[in-house]
Amino acid sequence: MAAPYCVEAGVGLWEALVMNIAFALFYLVYTFVLNWLYDVIFPIEEKATGDVSEAGEREAAR
Repeated sequence: MAAPYCVEAGVGLWEALVMNIAFALFYLVYTFVLNWLYDVIFPIEEKATGDVSEAGEREAAR
């Protein structure tokens, strides 16, 4: 399916395969870095739900 586009653009099949792999790797790294930076800038706050055992320990300490 990529062959007609390669011929029209003057790119060989091997070069087209390398370009496809390069694009895939670029977007893989881009997505990882974007998600990582988002998590650094907007961290998820931990909820104060606590564990049942922790609640029992707090009651015993009173």
